[in-house]
Amino acid sequence: SLRTTFFQIFKKDPPTSFVATQLGNIRSALIMLFLFIALAGAELIFTSITLHLSSRGIELNGLKSVIISVAVATGCMGFFYSIFLPVRLTPVKLFGASLISAVLIIAMREIFAFAIARSPSYGETFGSLKVLFVMIAWVYYCFLVILFGAEVAVNIEKRDALLLKGLFAGH
Repeated sequence: SLRTTFFQIFKKDPPTSFVATQLGNIRSALIMLFLFIALAGAELIFTSITLHLSSRGIELNGLKSVIISVAVATGCMGFFYSIFLPVRLTPVKLFGASLISAVLIIAMREIFAFAIARSPSYGETFGSLKVLFVMIAWVYYCFLVILFGAEVAVNIEKRDALLLKGLFAGH
């Protein structure tokens, strides 16, 4: 769904061959699996570093933790966009879209954690389906953030084109 939406956002035609489409889907699935494994590995490394530093009296909490999270999320979003977008963005545009997406994801993570921690009766509302509800809401939100980042990237490109058109129209 994301690939199809990216093609629509960037006004690119998807591959017409069934085989090419399926190979692209397999490639996408493998890359997503690799990204998931890389993120899980990064989390394990970050946890071990945090434990090592805390044993030495250095705490990574509050703002430091959020900055590290945003940096890691920005890198992951940059990798994701560079692989899945049907166009190649300049590094500045790629970084901008990745940073915006990362900040929105980390902000919502903090909001989710705050809301769940402050609402102990949350489980009574949804019963045993509370985890499923949170997962669906989280996946939907991440999908929207990823698409928003792609929209930001394509509109930055359009803005650049309008600026160039304005410069040349003045002469």
